[in-house]
Amino acid sequence: MPIRFPLPRKKPSPPAEAPSKRHPLEPTPLDANAYAKKAWTHIKEHEGIPNRIYSDPKGIPTLGAGYALAVRGHDGKYRLRPWDEIGRAINPSKPYAFTEAEKQRLEEAVGYLNGEVPEPDQGRYEKEKKYKEKYDKYKSIIKHNTDKQRQKAQSLIPPLRGKENPEKNHFGFTISEGRAQDLLAEIWPSYRATVLRELRRQARARGWTKAEIDAYIEKYFRNSDLDLALTSLQYNGVSSPNASGAVLDGDLARVREEILYLSNGKTDDNEAVRGGLAKRRRAEADLATDAPEGWSDTAKEAWKRIEDKPGNKAYREDFPDAFAPKPIGWNVSPDAHRALTLARSRTADPTQAILLKSPAAWTEDEVRTVMRGDDYWSHDRFARDRAQARVGAWFRHHYGDDRLRLDSSGRPLRPTPIRAIPETPAPARTADGSDLDEAAEAVVAQVVRSAQDEGLGEAIRKLQIGMNRFGGAGRTVAEDGDYGPETDLRLKEILAADGIGAAETAYHRATLLDLLDGALQSGTIDTVLPVTADAAGTGIAAELAKLASRLRPDGTEAFVRDLSDAQVGAATVHVRAHIRNGGKVSAYDRAAPGM
Repeated sequence: MPIRFPLPRKKPSPPAEAPSKRHPLEPTPLDANAYAKKAWTHIKEHEGIPNRIYSDPKGIPTLGAGYALAVRGHDGKYRLRPWDEIGRAINPSKPYAFTEAEKQRLEEAVGYLNGEVPEPDQGRYEKEKKYKEKYDKYKSIIKHNTDKQRQKAQSLIPPLRGKENPEKNHFGFTISEGRAQDLLAEIWPSYRATVLRELRRQARARGWTKAEIDAYIEKYFRNSDLDLALTSLQYNGVSSPNASGAVLDGDLARVREEILYLSNGKTDDNEAVRGGLAKRRRAEADLATDAPEGWSDTAKEAWKRIEDKPGNKAYREDFPDAFAPKPIGWNVSPDAHRALTLARSRTADPTQAILLKSPAAWTEDEVRTVMRGDDYWSHDRFARDRAQARVGAWFRHHYGDDRLRLDSSGRPLRPTPIRAIPETPAPARTADGSDLDEAAEAVVAQVVRSAQDEGLGEAIRKLQIGMNRFGGAGRTVAEDGDYGPETDLRLKEILAADGIGAAETAYHRATLLDLLDGALQSGTIDTVLPVTADAAGTGIAAELAKLASRLRPDGTEAFVRDLSDAQVGAATVHVRAHIRNGGKVSAYDRAAPGM
């Protein structure tokens, strides 16, 4: 009887890995509003916000911040969206109705992208040999030359090049920036849904349960910079399965490589297109992973190996602008450039430019200009009193306080100056002696740096809040996030009256106020109070406890106002760092460099 050996027992499958043993990337989410603002700022930066239909770099008719009017099907051909859909995108309440000529222009542009040309004059084509030969040759060129296809499409619908003018708009409407932002908000969720589907697919492939991936998305991924980066890629027509997988594997270096180096393939012969995309990929990689300088040593080593790959070295050489250092995060944007330019420029209004200077430095012509100016006769009490007081200060400085002397007939004698009156205009200076315009530029540069994560408009709004609430007596500016002439003038008034420190502290106080208000509103004040107490020094913990119990923004403002300048600076830096490292006051997630 043969000996029967027992069959080996089948090893049981290992249980699904517990969530605690998984090590995906764990970014800190923003709140929904902050995420939406940041997404808009990012897309506006890289897509632009013209008010007309334009051709993108590939020749695709586009509206707003990258809303393509034609989409590519599985067969590789572009097709216009339905006319009623495009009309609603332009104006939801009253959809735009295209004329036949406008429809024909769009159809011909899309036809060119597909290598198609308009039908010939049939009569001439059948009767004239030269016309037929020329048309057939032209048709063949268009069919096989993608550069010609793009050029013809862009000849019908001008791209964004050079100065905009009405002649470039071939359609009977324009859209506002607000509508462009609303349009992005309408279409963004569909791209984000695609990203989330891919993330779920990659998680299932790695053995994650539905509950695990759902929990990860809600706790870490949704509304994070990582979410924004991958959705921006999808919005730009690039799927990112490998990057999604690397996110779940916790592989920072691979995520960055996939976005920075492997998402800008040679799909288009136009190097200008790839150059722009290289800059965008750099921005998306920075959003997804932050700069490698802040990574762990292990991650840095992995990144160095990726950087040393010959193909990646060649890519950096092909697109050096995309890898240039960023001295100030947002000064590359048109809005930041305009703000910095305005700050370092002399105030345009001659009277206001003079009022920014010390009366002792005025020439006689300057004092006459002020006396003829609007402020001197204004119905606005503050402006009138200020102008008249400074003119009075000029006379007292140069002629003294003696009463007016009369001659023997009772007529006033011309006064004699007790000090030399300046003959040439002097430059405006801050209260501490610095060049006024250079000081204003330096303050705005700080604001620009802080805009790297929250958006330039939000950072400027904080500057405006600081000047209104903590900048001392003066005109009130709109807290609209726009660095225009009024905001510039108010900043320079503070600099001239109280110096650079006063302007910087006003901004820091507004920043701290915003951080604390965010904590109050989100219910996370208890995590922020100890950090604030430690940073601001002893003796204020009780006040903070009272603040937490009141949960009132006016209490927050009173508390911030009572802190010293040094306490404000320390508390702002520490609270921002606390939030950045997981404090969960997510609307104010990142600390700006040097702030």
